Amino acid sequence: MVKTYACCLLVMSCVAFPIGQTKHPDLSGTWQIDVARSTESITPLPSDPDIPRPPAPPPGMAWKAFSPEIVTHHEPELSIQLPSRNDVLRLRTDGRENVNPMANGRVHKSASRWEGDTLVTRWRLEENGSVLTEGSDVRFIADGGHALINDRTTRTPWAEAKYHIVWVRQP
Repeated sequence: MVKTYACCLLVMSCVAFPIGQTKHPDLSGTWQIDVARSTESITPLPSDPDIPRPPAPPPGMAWKAFSPEIVTHHEPELSIQLPSRNDVLRLRTDGRENVNPMANGRVHKSASRWEGDTLVTRWRLEENGSVLTEGSDVRFIADGGHALINDRTTRTPWAEAKYHIVWVRQP
């Protein structure tokens, strides 16, 4: 009788507290950039003098291009839709490669994985098999779930950019 009771208790514990399953933050929501709390730093890189360098974007231009984002997150799948574009990035958070064809013929390739409660994505944007831009996004929830922080780095042949993007959850 005691062995039966002990076995039942063990089974109930395993069901109630699954071993090896970590609950990650839910990143779902509509997120708007808080321009006052977000920062950017763009560093020009040496480039081939025969390749024309595009002009540097004006400060703050990135905020208009990024905002807002609609995130749908059902572990391990995560999608990010930008209302200003027709493209949806479909990511997996289990480290597998994601391949997203974009409307302009380019291809967004990435791999995302959790490091604790932080989602780390390494990505590259390709056109005709050549890398145009590569970078990383490091996302985590802050302010009691009201903010999503994204520390993004990007690299092109002309510049390296670092962004500290503060997204605020919209009602």
